Formats: sequence, C-alpha cells, structure tokens
Amino acid sequence: CGSNISSLNYGIITSPNFPNKYDGSARNLASKSCNWFIKVRPNQRILLNFEVFSVEGDQLVRGCPAAVLRMWYSLTSAPRELCGVKDPTAKWDFLSEDNNMRLSFISADKAVGQQGFRAVWTEVSTNTDCENQFLCSKSKYCINESLRCNNIDNCGPDDSSDEENCKFR
Repeated sequence: CGSNISSLNYGIITSPNFPNKYDGSARNLASKSCNWFIKVRPNQRILLNFEVFSVEGDQLVRGCPAAVLRMWYSLTSAPRELCGVKDPTAKWDFLSEDNNMRLSFISADKAVGQQGFRAVWTEVSTNTDCENQFLCSKSKYCINESLRCNNIDNCGPDDSSDEENCKFR
C-alpha cells in the first residue's frame, strides 16, 4: 500500500482494506506501514480532507500505541500524529506548507483493526486570482477546472461549489 504521487491534481487515499477494517498485524511479528508521498506543481499546495477516520487510539488520553497516521505538511516539518475516531459531522482538513505532503500509516503487532480512513487530496492555490482555474465559493481555493463535476468535493469540507450546477449524463 502507499505510493509516490506526482503529476496529478487530486486523488483519494485509503487505509488498507477500506471500507473494511485494516488488519491487525498480530499474525505478523512486525508492524505494517504504508507510505504516500504527494508532490504537486510548484507554488501550489495540498488540501487533505478526511471524509472518514477511525484508527484505534486516542491522541489526548493514551496516544496512538497500536496504529497511527503520521502526516508531514512539508519536506522539513515534524510529523503530526493522528488516531481516534472523527465524528461524521466534524471537519478534518489540512493544508500543506508547500507543494509536498507525506503520509505514513503504521499498525503495530498489537493492533486489532478499525475501519481506517478515506481522504481526498486536491492541488490548490491560495491565490484568489484563479486564471484558467475554478474559484471555490466558500473556501476561496483555486482548483483545476477539470475537477468541476467529478462527483468529489475538491473544494474542502462545507464547500461543494465545484459540484454545483452540473449536468450529469
């Protein structure tokens, strides 16, 4: 699982076996990991929006000892660790510091498995001069015009403007 991603303007990242539980690795003697490296065009950033997130652990109470998603906002940043369960109404979106983002999902031998995660990433510009691009009405991100009407909310949480006024065949 995992991949090197470049020359694309959006994608979907899921944990192993999603929407079914990721496997606990008790059958193996070592931990499992998946790594994604996303690189978009220079002067662009990466918007990562978690639609579903359910990874065993609790960041605030006991940490993430069995499974964790580590996220680097740039090539030089320290990782942020994510685990726990996202409320379906909560917004979990993250914006990279530059045109790179790295994600690493690690499950330890004691992991029992949960549903995991599904996240949409989109190449965005925070410059509101969206020449030859689509300007998202609420988030004010510029996205590639080709992302309009693709049945995926590429503008981020609470902004479905890229999916409005579409004529699907």
